[in-house]
Amino acid sequence: MIELKNVTKTFIPQSSGKEVTAVKNVSLKIEKGEIFGIVGASGAGKSTLVRCMNLLEVPTSGEVLFEGTDLIKLSQKELLKKRQSISMIFQGFNLFSQRSVLKNICYPLEIAGVKKAEAIQKAETLLELVGLADKAQAYPSQLSGGQKQRVAIARALATDPKVLLCDEATSALDPNTTLSILKLLQEVREKLGVTVIIITHEMEVVQRICDKVAVMNHGEVVETGTTEQIFLNPQSPITRKMLLTEEATELIPSDGPILRISFDGQAASLPLISKLILESQAPINILKANTEEIKGKAFGQMIVQLPDKEALVEKIKEILVREGLDFEEGSAYLGRNDA
Repeated sequence: MIELKNVTKTFIPQSSGKEVTAVKNVSLKIEKGEIFGIVGASGAGKSTLVRCMNLLEVPTSGEVLFEGTDLIKLSQKELLKKRQSISMIFQGFNLFSQRSVLKNICYPLEIAGVKKAEAIQKAETLLELVGLADKAQAYPSQLSGGQKQRVAIARALATDPKVLLCDEATSALDPNTTLSILKLLQEVREKLGVTVIIITHEMEVVQRICDKVAVMNHGEVVETGTTEQIFLNPQSPITRKMLLTEEATELIPSDGPILRISFDGQAASLPLISKLILESQAPINILKANTEEIKGKAFGQMIVQLPDKEALVEKIKEILVREGLDFEEGSAYLGRNDA
């Protein structure tokens, strides 16, 4: 559906006059019907990258392929036609305050030259889809943040796009509203077959609904994979840091080997520590543990400190292998560099 090949984007800010590379040599492939997450901290280059996908930002170099066509090589007229298939929603909603909800949704149809009666009918159908049929004549100032984002989603869907780009679309919302918007995006994918690309700095967002994830840092994609792969076996220190909250790590003792154990499905409910202690006869210190829901399934991770005795450590590893649990050694998960 969308493929980026060696995309780089550089700027020269007026404030400094020095060239800044916002996106550096990024290659990604997003398949039709996927919910694809691009996650990273502020300043990682996520928003610039997603704007390169519809050429709101023209890459300095590289290729942006949409259904096999390089958008960069198109004429302005051809590009505008292709863009009708790539809609976008933003953190700030970007609704017209002087237009009713219905007229906000009709706006892109007006631009496309759709007849008024047909546009209204389409807008009403989309309001049903996003659960706001009773808000057609309301104005944005009368809506909650979640309702405004639902209107923005309905407006983005008005032109029957094949791709929906979501740039930090849930960042301004409270947790419960965020969950409802994510559920709506899943429904949009399932009912309309739209490919959804989510830009976010929140790992919880991609864990909830994304099929695949790309992790960005300083303009580069440092890791890609399925959501399950990224969660259970992160390869990059940046990914590990994002998966673990920074709280409760400052006073962690540094003596003894450290393991990160990951588990999913039924293994999430195993009495793991009890089993390890009883069978190995070794003291085990739990440094951090949490369980997350990834696409409706329970996944967990636990960071434990083992006794500084090689024989006991090997025994514990044997037990983990026997139980079919994934684990990795190292203290990089705690933000230290001594792994």
